[in-house]
Amino acid sequence: VVFALSAVLVVGFPLVETFTHLKLHWFSKQVLADMQLASFSSSIKGRIYVEVKSNGYKAFDGDNFTLFERKCPKGVELSSTFPQDRFFFKRNGLPSRSGRIDIVANGERTSVVFSSISGRIRITN
Repeated sequence: VVFALSAVLVVGFPLVETFTHLKLHWFSKQVLADMQLASFSSSIKGRIYVEVKSNGYKAFDGDNFTLFERKCPKGVELSSTFPQDRFFFKRNGLPSRSGRIDIVANGERTSVVFSSISGRIRITN
């Protein structure tokens, strides 16, 4: 019985760490794809606003039509460097200012970074 429990603990702890890393990686890719979608949509609909909260984010147009709204997976939190955690994409697809959305899970951090000059959106660790 003791051997079986120790085997579960030895195998289980690295799996939990790997699962957290994969969850963070997957969600950062989702944020990146959503921000690219918002950028592309702004050329059709005009300004697209993005609001970041600790438990998720949403994008909407000037008429308050929600393009998408995402909740963070359990154990993942968001923060941003944008004033009032809000920014928008202009009609040319560029963000209103440079900044980043930080994605944190169990102390591990990944950031989705926006450049207002080039319009590039990328993931950094």
